[in-house]
Amino acid sequence: MNLAPRNRAARMAATLAAIGFASLAVFQLAIAAGAPWGHAAWGGENAHLSAAQQGASAVAAVIYVAAALCVLCRAGVVSRARSDAADAAFQRSAEELLATATTDVATTTVDEIETPSLVDRIKAVLAA
Repeated sequence: MNLAPRNRAARMAATLAAIGFASLAVFQLAIAAGAPWGHAAWGGENAHLSAAQQGASAVAAVIYVAAALCVLCRAGVVSRARSDAADAAFQRSAEELLATATTDVATTTVDEIETPSLVDRIKAVLAA
């Protein structure tokens, strides 16, 4: 496929964003499953998360996977079924989901800069 440079750049950016969202999803799934990485999440107070935090991490993982798929669909990397009504509904849902995920990442980055946990501060610098 001979894509225009702009399309290739958009697809590359979407792929990189999707990899970032997928990485966050894997991390959230791991701590939801009980991995002792709580010091790198949820303020870094405990190595193991409470049941409520594990549930919230599982929900976050689903949101991150959906965000990755939305980014890939919007850039044309992944195809989806098309109809006018479904396309309009998808556009609205994708924009709202991406706005929510982006706001979540930005808010988490700011929160992690302010935390006393060294791991959280390092993650915040890498995310910025």
